[in-house]
Amino acid sequence: NDESAAISVSTAADTHVLVSDLRLKLLIAPTGREFISSDHPVVITNQRFEGTSSHGISGLAMKGVQIFLPVHPSACLIFYDSKCYRVGVRRKETFNVLNSDIEYINALQILNADAVIYFHSESAASEVLALRLKFMRPTDTPVVQKFTNPKGGLLFMFKKEDVRRPGPWSFCKVIKDAPDHFGPRDSEIHRLYNQYGREHEQSRSKTFVPFSRWLQQHVLD
Repeated sequence: NDESAAISVSTAADTHVLVSDLRLKLLIAPTGREFISSDHPVVITNQRFEGTSSHGISGLAMKGVQIFLPVHPSACLIFYDSKCYRVGVRRKETFNVLNSDIEYINALQILNADAVIYFHSESAASEVLALRLKFMRPTDTPVVQKFTNPKGGLLFMFKKEDVRRPGPWSFCKVIKDAPDHFGPRDSEIHRLYNQYGREHEQSRSKTFVPFSRWLQQHVLD
């Protein structure tokens, strides 16, 4: 219905704001290798806290989050929590990954895909098949949450399992002073998000105001 579409759009806008404190670098594929993609190309993982929580660790506002997005066969963006990781070489915005690294980065696409994998060169087909056989695991039935609204509409949300790091990679290292306890990142944007949540809970208005609009009205104006 119209409300579910509005929620999707507002969530996308809010997501952009929530990751604005993350660092960004461009990973470059080795000569003769390429990054693959999928029907779910944005992969969210958390190297620092993998295996530490049964409730999921891939929240965008949480400490240790990493986001991978291939943008070209030779290039992949990584967004990361700089209080947890060092990526590549300091003061350089690009980093040439190793052959072993690109295998694990591509494995993230295999693990996160719904049904389709994309690759550029026909010569990569055998490598993609090998990755699928090596890393693809049977998955449980997705958890489905159902929400209703006063107008009688229904919204279904499907929860996927966290995507874990397939193996040790060289380009991203946990720094010595990385946080020990899992939780929301300590940044100004997340302090504002918590304030927005408190105000939203206390408000008696039935009109839903997206965080991005609230932020514009209260802070940016």
